[in-house]
Amino acid sequence: MNIQLPTVFVSALTLFATSLFAQSTTNDGITRSLNNSVRVTPHQLTKALEVQHTIKDLIQEKIHITSDDIRKALNNSSHPSPSDAMHAEKEALPAGPFNEKVVSDDAAAESELHAAINPTDSSNMVVSPIRSTQNPLEGLLCPIYYTKNFGKTWNKSTFQTKPKSPTALTIGGGDPMFAFDASGKLYISWINLYIENFKFDTLYEEMSWAYSTDGGVTWKREAQGIIGKTLVTSANQTEFFDKQWMVVDQTNSQYKGNLYAGIFHPSATDGRVGLRRKEAGATEFIQSTVRPQGSEYTLNQFTSVDVDIQGGVHLTFFGDINNALAPAL
Repeated sequence: MNIQLPTVFVSALTLFATSLFAQSTTNDGITRSLNNSVRVTPHQLTKALEVQHTIKDLIQEKIHITSDDIRKALNNSSHPSPSDAMHAEKEALPAGPFNEKVVSDDAAAESELHAAINPTDSSNMVVSPIRSTQNPLEGLLCPIYYTKNFGKTWNKSTFQTKPKSPTALTIGGGDPMFAFDASGKLYISWINLYIENFKFDTLYEEMSWAYSTDGGVTWKREAQGIIGKTLVTSANQTEFFDKQWMVVDQTNSQYKGNLYAGIFHPSATDGRVGLRRKEAGATEFIQSTVRPQGSEYTLNQFTSVDVDIQGGVHLTFFGDINNALAPAL
């Protein structure tokens, strides 16, 4: 990854400390004593450093396309085009013991998929993988494949999981995730890590969502269409959104139709998981994260979320308390 991520997060810590110190000056221009200011405790600094190390690791893990890849693609006129890649020669799949069907024969690698079945019509299934592009200038995508005949044949939706900005190039992300509601309305979410105008000095992150009312054929995004959004520079690595899991309340409770996303959300000094929600009838997600109680977790990741028959929301996660080296669910 060629974004200049510092090995020591001095700049970000300085910004964080400055905001907490909240220094002010007197009328004669003399800075008030720090003794009268809000202090940054060693614990807060340690937590901030832990969060920033986590964010750095997450970015490096999620970047699929580097600046070198893009430069080579721009300079290499013989690089295969998207249409060439689609018609590349492929090895035939071996016959298996089951009635296997090919969902996609794309020449590019497709992995880390998620699939879902329509609760109102089990012949309707959807699959979305992360597509590792052969041409870096195409950007990373999460294509959507659907069937309406129990998987006998599959089609590809024309919807593309790109940022809305016309100058954006997605260089990382992925994590496609589906959720159906009780009426068969289908939601998808995914992560875009992208740059603007081929400039690697700032990396934008959006955890986005869209919905389909025809079983995955066509999709619509709302005006914002995000679960969470942030940007990362060398001096700003204080927030990140990762690995969402979604579920829709299908009960007859007062919360029927609510869409929930359990996410890993390291932010400032808080490195814990949490929950974001879109209420039934609302067009956007509430832009705040509900955290588990207690801040003593030194490891807190890998969420899953589900809803019980009364509309109660259950968030599970993997955690370790106070570096006890005794992680548990």
